[in-house]
Amino acid sequence: MMKIGLRLSGFVYAAAAYCILLHLAVAQITDPSEVSALGAVKNSLSDPMKHRRNWERGDPCTSNWTGVLCFDAVLNDGYLHVREPYVLSIGLSPSKF
Repeated sequence: MMKIGLRLSGFVYAAAAYCILLHLAVAQITDPSEVSALGAVKNSLSDPMKHRRNWERGDPCTSNWTGVLCFDAVLNDGYLHVREPYVLSIGLSPSKF
Protein backbone atom coordinates (compact mmCIF):
# COMPACT_ATOMS: atom_id res chain seq x y z
CA MET A 1 0.00 0.00 0.00
CA MET A 2 2.87 2.38 0.81
CA LYS A 3 4.41 1.86 -2.65
CA ILE A 4 1.15 2.79 -4.36
CA GLY A 5 0.92 5.98 -2.29
CA LEU A 6 4.49 6.92 -3.18
CA ARG A 7 3.88 6.24 -6.87
CA LEU A 8 0.70 8.28 -6.81
CA SER A 9 2.31 11.22 -5.03
CA GLY A 10 5.26 11.05 -7.44
CA PHE A 11 2.85 11.13 -10.36
CA VAL A 12 1.01 14.12 -8.89
CA TYR A 13 4.28 16.02 -8.43
CA ALA A 14 5.41 15.17 -11.96
CA ALA A 15 2.07 16.25 -13.41
CA ALA A 16 2.17 19.52 -11.47
CA ALA A 17 5.74 20.22 -12.61
CA TYR A 18 4.75 19.50 -16.22
CA CYS A 19 1.81 21.92 -16.02
CA ILE A 20 4.01 24.65 -14.56
CA LEU A 21 6.64 24.19 -17.26
CA LEU A 22 3.99 24.13 -19.96
CA HIS A 23 2.54 27.38 -18.64
CA LEU A 24 5.98 29.01 -18.61
CA ALA A 25 6.72 27.78 -22.12
CA VAL A 26 3.73 29.61 -23.61
CA ALA A 27 5.18 32.70 -25.20
CA GLN A 28 3.55 35.86 -24.01
CA ILE A 29 3.79 38.35 -26.83
CA THR A 30 1.67 41.21 -28.03
CA ASP A 31 -0.59 40.62 -31.02
CA PRO A 32 1.69 41.23 -34.05
CA SER A 33 -0.90 43.46 -35.77
CA GLU A 34 -0.91 45.73 -32.72
CA VAL A 35 2.91 45.83 -32.66
CA SER A 36 2.84 46.85 -36.32
CA ALA A 37 0.26 49.58 -35.62
CA LEU A 38 2.39 50.91 -32.75
CA GLY A 39 5.37 51.02 -35.11
CA ALA A 40 3.37 53.18 -37.52
CA VAL A 41 2.33 55.45 -34.63
CA LYS A 42 5.95 55.70 -33.48
CA ASN A 43 7.12 56.77 -36.91
CA SER A 44 4.52 59.53 -37.06
CA LEU A 45 5.31 61.12 -33.69
CA SER A 46 7.71 63.82 -32.68
CA ASP A 47 9.53 62.83 -29.49
CA PRO A 48 11.94 65.60 -28.40
CA MET A 49 12.17 64.22 -24.83
CA LYS A 50 13.03 60.67 -26.07
CA HIS A 51 10.11 59.04 -24.22
CA ARG A 52 9.78 56.28 -26.80
CA ARG A 53 13.44 55.22 -26.80
CA ASN A 54 12.43 51.87 -25.29
CA TRP A 55 10.15 51.24 -28.30
CA GLU A 56 13.25 50.06 -30.19
CA ARG A 57 13.51 46.73 -28.37
CA GLY A 58 11.38 44.04 -26.87
CA ASP A 59 7.65 43.61 -26.84
CA PRO A 60 5.24 46.51 -26.11
CA CYS A 61 3.48 44.69 -23.28
CA THR A 62 6.23 42.57 -21.74
CA SER A 63 8.88 45.29 -22.04
CA ASN A 64 6.56 48.02 -20.70
CA TRP A 65 6.95 50.48 -23.55
CA THR A 66 6.51 54.06 -22.39
CA GLY A 67 3.06 55.36 -23.28
CA VAL A 68 1.54 51.92 -23.88
CA LEU A 69 -0.89 50.28 -21.44
CA CYS A 70 -1.66 46.59 -21.89
CA PHE A 71 -4.17 44.14 -20.52
CA ASP A 72 -2.64 41.99 -17.77
CA ALA A 73 -3.52 38.60 -19.26
CA VAL A 74 -3.23 36.61 -22.46
CA LEU A 75 -6.63 36.52 -24.13
CA ASN A 76 -8.32 33.60 -25.92
CA ASP A 77 -6.30 34.18 -29.09
CA GLY A 78 -3.05 33.55 -27.19
CA TYR A 79 -1.74 37.12 -27.37
CA LEU A 80 -1.34 40.03 -25.03
CA HIS A 81 -3.22 43.14 -26.18
CA VAL A 82 -2.68 46.87 -25.99
CA ARG A 83 -5.39 48.45 -23.90
CA GLU A 84 -4.49 52.08 -24.50
CA PRO A 85 -1.72 54.05 -26.13
CA TYR A 86 -1.43 57.28 -24.18
CA VAL A 87 1.23 58.97 -26.24
CA LEU A 88 -0.23 62.48 -26.20
CA SER A 89 -0.36 62.66 -22.43
CA ILE A 90 3.41 62.08 -22.14
CA GLY A 91 4.35 64.89 -24.48
CA LEU A 92 4.48 63.11 -27.83
CA SER A 93 2.84 64.93 -30.70
CA PRO A 94 2.25 64.38 -34.41
CA SER A 95 5.39 65.20 -36.38
CA LYS A 96 3.47 66.22 -39.52
CA PHE A 97 0.31 68.29 -39.83
